[in-house]
Amino acid sequence: MSAFIKSLGDLFEKGNQLNLPYYLTPYEQISEMSIWERCKLYNFTFEAGCVIVLLLLLFVFSFGKNTNVNTANKIYGYLNDYLKTEFSTVAFYRKGENTPYVEENSNTFFTSFATGRAYIESVTVRTELLAKFNPLSIFVERLLRYYFAYLFTDAAVENIEITIKPNNVPLNAPVKKLEEPLPSKYSFISAIVSKSCMNKSRVNNYYMGLTQVVESPNLPIEYIFMSESNQLNSIFKKLGSGNDLNTLLKKSSSFLNYIAFTDLPSEKPLTDTEWEKNLEPRCVISTKVTTDPKELKLITELIDFVFTIYEHLSETDMSVVLSGDISKKVKNLRTQELNKIVKTMKEVALEMAKEKKQEDMKKTNPQAEAALLAKRERRKKHRQQKGAM
Repeated sequence: MSAFIKSLGDLFEKGNQLNLPYYLTPYEQISEMSIWERCKLYNFTFEAGCVIVLLLLLFVFSFGKNTNVNTANKIYGYLNDYLKTEFSTVAFYRKGENTPYVEENSNTFFTSFATGRAYIESVTVRTELLAKFNPLSIFVERLLRYYFAYLFTDAAVENIEITIKPNNVPLNAPVKKLEEPLPSKYSFISAIVSKSCMNKSRVNNYYMGLTQVVESPNLPIEYIFMSESNQLNSIFKKLGSGNDLNTLLKKSSSFLNYIAFTDLPSEKPLTDTEWEKNLEPRCVISTKVTTDPKELKLITELIDFVFTIYEHLSETDMSVVLSGDISKKVKNLRTQELNKIVKTMKEVALEMAKEKKQEDMKKTNPQAEAALLAKRERRKKHRQQKGAM
């Protein structure tokens, strides 16, 4: 550390030496000089370096920001064109103009939305990009992740997350059906996950941690099933139609992270109210960021495949999807998880009550608090003496 400070001091000293002739020139002589003569005498090397650094930072910021915007334009330009063929309302309207997406956090998060379709309530496309306008922060974060990986639970990678929510409303459905809650046949966890991000998916998604991992000959070798019950693995081929699933998965192996059907939240709830609030049936398609039109087309085919599953699920009897045994397992899992949350809440409330009681005792009766501490100390010594014997 001292060597670094010494080097820094030497650097400032050299900077001061640059204009030593100017500083040694008598004030009277400088006063008689013209502006041009003063500029010739003064050494602007340090100031020029500062200007160059500022211009470089401005260039890096503009380049990084424009790179993220161009990436988002390519992604949402393609996906929004596809969604317009499926939904009545796509993207957002701002000041009377159609905005393809909404950007957040200095152009690192982008979101688009589509709604107005039979069987499907909405589709949300969210893209997360690195802060390329700040390469120093990216370097420092990756350095910290390399040496202190246990401090970081999220993945510092770019991704596209597509959330598809069903509405159980077929074509020509009565309006009143829109207000009805989704039936329990939409409440299950079943996912096809790339082996390359299996552990990361468990860490980043609460509901993934509740599943069983199963390798299957019915899937390409790059993927596994992660479902709360092995019997749920068949819904992909039982209810899905259109392009062959295995062919589609094989073609998507370079960028697809997972396709997950769930009704539980991504983050573990801390209260029963939070649990109830975040119960929402949906399908999540997670991919790496890509701007290749061929890969974007494969993403639209994956979305189409999910649409067919929800369409058939809406028209299918519940017993076909969730048989009696599976339905019991699904309900028991949710009951157990909710009970764990309630138990934790009670323990926290009890601990807080104890702390409050102790604080009140300190304020109202300091002598009683001192006596309690002395009693605890005597018990501790008694236990130690008993252990020594």
